[in-house]
Amino acid sequence: TGMGPAQAAAGARRLAQAGASALLSWGTAAGLLPEVRPGAVALPQVVIDADGRRYSVDAAWHGHMLQRLSDPVAPLTAPLAACGAILRGPEDKRALHLHTGAAVADMESVAVAQVAAEAALPFLVLRVVLDPAAGTLPACVRAGAQGELALLDLLRAAAVRPGDWPLLLQLAAWYRHARRTLQRVARHAGAARFGLEEAGEFEI
Repeated sequence: TGMGPAQAAAGARRLAQAGASALLSWGTAAGLLPEVRPGAVALPQVVIDADGRRYSVDAAWHGHMLQRLSDPVAPLTAPLAACGAILRGPEDKRALHLHTGAAVADMESVAVAQVAAEAALPFLVLRVVLDPAAGTLPACVRAGAQGELALLDLLRAAAVRPGDWPLLLQLAAWYRHARRTLQRVARHAGAARFGLEEAGEFEI
């Protein structure tokens, strides 16, 4: 759907209107605690919006996914918090953790949870940590945080910010790690349609 809550909500709504039987928020997240490292798998039981409202994922679906993934990756089940924009660095991440108690954060999962609640659809979050609590993202990435990050635009923005290049290289390494983990999780869980068939609560 692209980055940000507006695009996530619009995409989730299109899926619900097209007859989707469940919604999965899939992608990357930011770590909010020092022990949550890049590549960690987050399978939260609850997502928390900016006003502190909590949305629970489908319990049966979550239980089956947790069982399916626990052997290879031991997912985190602590809450995930919404952030309206990309978190700039350690101070923003620490503040969000202190405010919500969450271990990870993203911009899209709460929006998907809200659409799922409106449409009475089962909902689950499966995210892989991209940047750790101590990590800082380059300004050129934060500037393009809503919508799609076009590579050419990103390179143009980085060209006028030489200080962004070391951060971009670090981000690229984190991204490769997160992508490999997402691929591994998809291979492991995809055979059962991410646990939907095992949960057996709704039609597929």
